[in-house]
Amino acid sequence: WYGRGPHENHIDRLSSAPIARYDASVSSWVTPYVRPQENANRCDVRWLSLTDASGAGLRMDAPPGNPLSASAWPYSMADLETASHATALRVRDTITVNLDHIQMGIGGDNSGGLPVNEPYRIRTSGTRNWSFVLRPVPAPASAQSALPVH
Repeated sequence: WYGRGPHENHIDRLSSAPIARYDASVSSWVTPYVRPQENANRCDVRWLSLTDASGAGLRMDAPPGNPLSASAWPYSMADLETASHATALRVRDTITVNLDHIQMGIGGDNSGGLPVNEPYRIRTSGTRNWSFVLRPVPAPASAQSALPVH
């Protein structure tokens, strides 16, 4: 991907996550919180490619000047909602991908339960438009010739 990384980051937690090109497996994106919850977010993503061992996959592109937030997990949202502990999450043979135009900050910079700081809240008034482009990533020609024919 080309965006913030290499670790999980959020709109109110960006200073340690420079914008660059990164390579990582989906399983390494996961932040193993003790209580399963949404995780693995990357901000300011210009593009993200998810590919298999042959190099084939899917690429997601944000429009110029309007980067996305993205996360990907080797389990489903339902798995996250029903698991009571990280060890209960079952790695699947599919990937759940979340693309977001904007996410609210996570807060947690106080112990008194105050809301997320004002600049990192999402305004509910007005209209927002956003888009992204999905396109296939073909396997490189050298990998295609090595694939079995069915």
